[in-house]
Amino acid sequence: MALLFASCGNNSGKAQTAEAAIQTFNADAFEKKLNETNNRTILDVRTQGEFEQGHILGALNLNVNDGNFESSAAKLDTTKPVFVYCLAGSRSLRAAEILQGMGFKTIYNLAGGMAEWNGASKPIEKGNTPVKKGMTKIEFDNLVLHGDTLVFVDFNATWCAPCKKILAYVPELEKEYAGKLIVVKIDYDQNMDLAKEIKANSVPYLYLMRAGIQQWEHSGFASKSEVKKAIDAVLAKKK
Repeated sequence: MALLFASCGNNSGKAQTAEAAIQTFNADAFEKKLNETNNRTILDVRTQGEFEQGHILGALNLNVNDGNFESSAAKLDTTKPVFVYCLAGSRSLRAAEILQGMGFKTIYNLAGGMAEWNGASKPIEKGNTPVKKGMTKIEFDNLVLHGDTLVFVDFNATWCAPCKKILAYVPELEKEYAGKLIVVKIDYDQNMDLAKEIKANSVPYLYLMRAGIQQWEHSGFASKSEVKKAIDAVLAKKK
């Protein structure tokens, strides 16, 4: 199989061959493809520290230089398109090759990585909290649709004391369920129209989604053990 990879600095729309399993896009084309693809996985293959400083909305953090990268990636659906990126492009190309060897069918790589993405003023989130205000329902659906990967949605507010308690333990959940759970945090005050549309009438408002279907919901404070119990119950259904 012939493969053609764009260099990290390539700003062309797309570089690929007819048979290529790995397709490399610049920021504009990568974003366009993301918006066109609902049932997909977005992989940020940088370190956790880099990830928390800013990443693409809905991305899952799997460090390609971590010894657990392949075992974590093995839990993902190989039939779903996977969008891969790093800081400048070299690590994502390496990750893409690993994923290809693992049997992933469709792989999109971001040429230039987050450096190009930021340079093009594309939307990001920090610490899994969307930066963008006034998210639409369509944008929200694209953010939380990750096939069989479980998504934990947390509507919160900066003034909400119970919200702060939940946010404090969320990083622990991300580590404990790495490769199995994606966390999406949404600022209620910045997304009131969205909250109203999906009936998030109070904060904190939590729920779990898989394959676009709500699996569990909870209004008000929930302890880490309560959330873990709900996560484990939903994950067990898959077995």
